[in-house]
Amino acid sequence: MTIIKKEYVKSDGLVAEIEAQKIHQEMLEHFRSLSIDEFIREFIRTFRGMEFVKSCESIKGKMSILDIGVGAGQTSLYLALKGHKVTAVEPSPEFCSFVEFMAQKANVDIVIHESSLNMLISGMNLMSVSLMQVFIIVTIPLLP
Repeated sequence: MTIIKKEYVKSDGLVAEIEAQKIHQEMLEHFRSLSIDEFIREFIRTFRGMEFVKSCESIKGKMSILDIGVGAGQTSLYLALKGHKVTAVEPSPEFCSFVEFMAQKANVDIVIHESSLNMLISGMNLMSVSLMQVFIIVTIPLLP
């Protein structure tokens, strides 16, 4: 996997964006080659994955989950495999297609919305949503 060098990010935003797109494509190609078990196992071996699994221990019973900023969908897929009803929100069309592919491969249902958090909130009637019944996960990428 390619790593973006800091000088690219600082010197030319376009170069950094192109490099990031290449990284995403390589990552998705790698993930497509994995079985569902390998995909989840690879995720939970990371620090982020271990912390996520640990935080999920507090979820009792089956929940409706709103997962915002899902990226490649590891968290959404993990939760769907545990029997939760998952709605995934992701602005990237490539990642949305990938999450759909992995959900089909795993034979689980994940409702996927190609949208940003801002678009989701502006289009949502919050009065019709009981947040007491929904467990919300917001994934924020960590920057170097």
